[in-house]
Amino acid sequence: MKRAIFPGSFDPFHEGHDFVVQKGLEDFDLIYIVISWNENKERFFSYFKSKKIIKRKYKKNKKIKVLINKRQLTVNIARKLNCFNIIRGYRNEEDLKYEQKLKSQYLMLEPKINFILYKSNIDLSSTTIKNMV
Repeated sequence: MKRAIFPGSFDPFHEGHDFVVQKGLEDFDLIYIVISWNENKERFFSYFKSKKIIKRKYKKNKKIKVLINKRQLTVNIARKLNCFNIIRGYRNEEDLKYEQKLKSQYLMLEPKINFILYKSNIDLSSTTIKNMV
């Protein structure tokens, strides 16, 4: 079974995130959406509310599991799950540069990581969504 981890703050979860999930489902049999702690961001929703929203969105899809990660490195979660495929999305060159740095950090910590990026044409950020709410 091919599995992947999709880590992020997902606050709020939006159609850009869903795009990555849908692309990931084309390549993987199971996706772990891991809601991760980010000390640099003030949360709009609690982790539990975000988990509830995401689980509700995919309640009919048995190929998606939603987890909360408050303080672990994503590579440690990958080791625990024995799942080294990490999926992420990007919208533009700025995002791509950020994701490439992130990939380097992951690979320094865990050489088994397979980092998959999906290019989205959806140009929504969590900040944009929060301002609309």
